[in-house]
Amino acid sequence: MLIRALMLVIALSCLHVRTCAADTIESHGGRNTISGDFYLPEGNGPFPAVLVLHESGRVIADDRNYAKRLAQQGYAALVPHYFDAHNISWEQRATALT
Repeated sequence: MLIRALMLVIALSCLHVRTCAADTIESHGGRNTISGDFYLPEGNGPFPAVLVLHESGRVIADDRNYAKRLAQQGYAALVPHYFDAHNISWEQRATALT
């Protein structure tokens, strides 16, 4: 929950800064580093923001495509890779969540 809130704050704080339009952003805080895919619509903000959370496994192409479609509709969209921030492997996720 804390990581989700942190990523949303990052996304919202970047709405006025055009350099945050990069495909990948990182947040370094505490013991973990979390990265995410960040999509901005064309033009100058501010924009409404959406946090796109992946399924129980990992970020997949559908998550990124959804975020791209949101950006095309005028929303800033962030897809955080929150399992990666905790070094949880794909095998561990599959075992724990199935």
